[in-house]
Amino acid sequence: MRVIPQGQIRLGNKVTIECRSSSNTYRLTDCGLYKTNLDSSWSLSGIQYVIESATTLDEANYTCQCNVYSADSRQYRTTELSLPFNLLLNRNLEKPQILVRCMEGINTCSKMMIECRISHYTLKECWFHKDGEGQTRYSNSNINSGIQYVIQSVTSADEGPYTCECNSVQDTSTQTSDPAYLFIKRVYMKTRLQIMTSSSFQCATVMGVTHRHKVSEDEAVLSLVPQSV
Repeated sequence: MRVIPQGQIRLGNKVTIECRSSSNTYRLTDCGLYKTNLDSSWSLSGIQYVIESATTLDEANYTCQCNVYSADSRQYRTTELSLPFNLLLNRNLEKPQILVRCMEGINTCSKMMIECRISHYTLKECWFHKDGEGQTRYSNSNINSGIQYVIQSVTSADEGPYTCECNSVQDTSTQTSDPAYLFIKRVYMKTRLQIMTSSSFQCATVMGVTHRHKVSEDEAVLSLVPQSV
């Protein structure tokens, strides 16, 4: 297995992991690349695996197992599992602080900002991670020495804990921050239920929708107030 670049790998580096044969006698036909971390493992196909911008999601042990063709024996065989390569990013700085703020909205927040900053350093770029997702959100939008990531139209799918990790303008990398939780405040309005009876039928109007039921009771007006959460 060959890894480029060799030596220390920093946050945001492009990393190429390549399965290779140790002998010129064998030609690789296809390979399985295995990625294993503390939580789970993945199987990836192909002789070469490219990480365009390495983050904490890519930190893991990588191993190769390939099918090879021997020109001498004219036979195919499967190689043994390679020695593992442990991808661990080089980090010099402590954990940054992460904040979640509302930018727009009165009763509920429609636009939110997640901000990452660290004392005594100016950040250049950050990667934001939502727990449980296998993708990152990149930002280099600078605000008062920190980096912000803006969610333009917040939905319930955006709720959850977020972390960030960053590079500074001094080309040093932070640890991964502690999580900050994005929570959407919900405000419920009073719902007025009006019941009107006429002979043996009752009409009830709820939020503009009229329902007709067969009853025999006097006219009544009720107010329903759902609890806020």
